[in-house]
Amino acid sequence: MNLIFIIFFFLGGICLGSFLNAIVYRLPREIKIYSPFFSFCPECKKTLSFWQNIPVFSWLFLKGRCYYCSCCISARYFWVEFLLGVLFVLIGILYPNDFYYYFFLFFILAGISLIDMDFYLISLPLLFVACFALLLGDIWGVFQGIAPVRIFNFAFGFLFLKLIIYLGTFLFGKKFFAEKNSFSWKFLKKEKGKFLSISFNGQQETILLPKVDSGANIEIDLQETNWQGEIFTGNLRIFQDFLLYEGKKRSFENFPQEGKAKQGKLNRSVLGDGDPYVLALITGFLGWESLFFVLLSSSIYGIFWAIFKNKKRGDYLPYAPFLSLGALTWVLGGNQVWQIYLKALSLF
Repeated sequence: MNLIFIIFFFLGGICLGSFLNAIVYRLPREIKIYSPFFSFCPECKKTLSFWQNIPVFSWLFLKGRCYYCSCCISARYFWVEFLLGVLFVLIGILYPNDFYYYFFLFFILAGISLIDMDFYLISLPLLFVACFALLLGDIWGVFQGIAPVRIFNFAFGFLFLKLIIYLGTFLFGKKFFAEKNSFSWKFLKKEKGKFLSISFNGQQETILLPKVDSGANIEIDLQETNWQGEIFTGNLRIFQDFLLYEGKKRSFENFPQEGKAKQGKLNRSVLGDGDPYVLALITGFLGWESLFFVLLSSSIYGIFWAIFKNKKRGDYLPYAPFLSLGALTWVLGGNQVWQIYLKALSLF
């Protein structure tokens, strides 16, 4: 690949990186991807003109600030565009015949990872679009896969990680609190609308709350508590947007923030419910053979990141970015390293 093609691929990559930034901002906020058509400042909402929206260069020229309100624009916009440009070039060099195949995968994985980092949420629309496009490509002969084999790879990745989550949660994710008479509980703070810090007998726990009534992660059997002239006693289950007290919905504001309890139960999943879908996407594209390498390398990346960020036991980490890095490592040479490792094991 000569210099002209490298420049062409880089410019194409940063343009797609700019589009990805728009998707990542709009999709979880339920803003239409195509409307408003032009980008806007996330703070003052003013529409950006063409010269203010040139990927990479506009951010550098404006020194990371909005032209109209001078608010800081996150450096992440710059890095997403720049790194997508670099990735565009790398894949073009390493896989010239399968360029669109691999870049499409990592474009989707980058979007899923960035949304997971911001909202601890896996974007299923992005996942399903990628899976559907992949199957259509197999059926129409655009890709070199066989649709039934592809479906097996999807299912293998999904079910394998689902099994790990089930076993890990069953063995390590449940915690019970109970005393002979009673113990104290207290809501401490709610973060990002979905994390609740709660104290049981002075022991603080932070739990990711489910959005719907599909099984509560925090359940408390309340002892008689008098609050604003109302007596509260019975079963309490806690969700993102509401409390379920004795089968009836209550708001957080319309409920005591502390009291006594007979017993408490915490369910902490070892991984998020959306992570198996991400691994299914990866094994669907890269084959079931990539699964163990991706899981191992993603775990290593996650451990190093947790150490770097000084995370404590029980703190939450978005896992999709590390799965994506594991997949990228596989494509950029990890598959060859893995084959060497397996051959070395076969010698013993």
